[in-house]
Amino acid sequence: MNRPASKTLAVLAILALAAANCFAPPPGGLGGGQFNGGVNSNYKGGNNGAGGGGSFSPSDLSGLFAWYKADALVTNTAHATPPADNDTIEGWGDSSGNNRTLTPATGNPIWRNAATTGRTIGGLQFSAATRLRIGFTAVSGCTIFSLWRNNSSGSSHATCDSTNSAQRQMVYISGGDAFAIYAGNAFVTTGTAANPSYNVQTAIFVTAGNDTIRTNGVVAISSSDAGSETLDGLTVGAAWDGGNNLGTGEYVSEVVVYNRNLNSTECGQVETYLLAR
Repeated sequence: MNRPASKTLAVLAILALAAANCFAPPPGGLGGGQFNGGVNSNYKGGNNGAGGGGSFSPSDLSGLFAWYKADALVTNTAHATPPADNDTIEGWGDSSGNNRTLTPATGNPIWRNAATTGRTIGGLQFSAATRLRIGFTAVSGCTIFSLWRNNSSGSSHATCDSTNSAQRQMVYISGGDAFAIYAGNAFVTTGTAANPSYNVQTAIFVTAGNDTIRTNGVVAISSSDAGSETLDGLTVGAAWDGGNNLGTGEYVSEVVVYNRNLNSTECGQVETYLLAR
């Protein structure tokens, strides 16, 4: 028996409406959700806290005291950012937001694009007695990260130190190319550095316990010492008095300072960030 056309059309309409209700698209979201910056998303508006997911930044951890980046806030005599290769540097801005800008103590380092070998950023090259510095009240129990290129010349080369001889926390390479730190009047050394090579050197100065050296994300040594654990001001590119300066082919690309002892997980986060630079 033939069904009237009007009834056929009515049946088709009902079926279409049912299908639409069964498979209706979800309502639009406002950030969050699987496709709109959701879990593990690298886009803002995700489920990783206010402001979204995104890549790790040293500022994500508490206690960030100073942060010097080679690809930002470096100025030359022409006040250009970024500077051109071989430009003279008159200061190094602080990306931590704490306004602890490094300025020349003696002489001026230069910007070197050549430092980008194997990296995506350049670096600062220091010469004899050339160093940047800033003074501040003594900080106890800090963690210092440095991304720098070693080029061994058989003498000690410091990436960071305090600004006076009484309270020192120096991060350096010894004359035997061993990663080292100097706390007051005590030394902690271990291992050897590749020559030449970019390395992430981490120094954890513990007020009560073992100081620790980490190299490229791995604990190299943890040892007690009898030295001071107070950083009184910061010098970059040489020791506090301009000695033990970095040599030819050695560059500092980034320095990050925290005013507390970071744990191993936190250290790993900062080191992973620096190793990817």
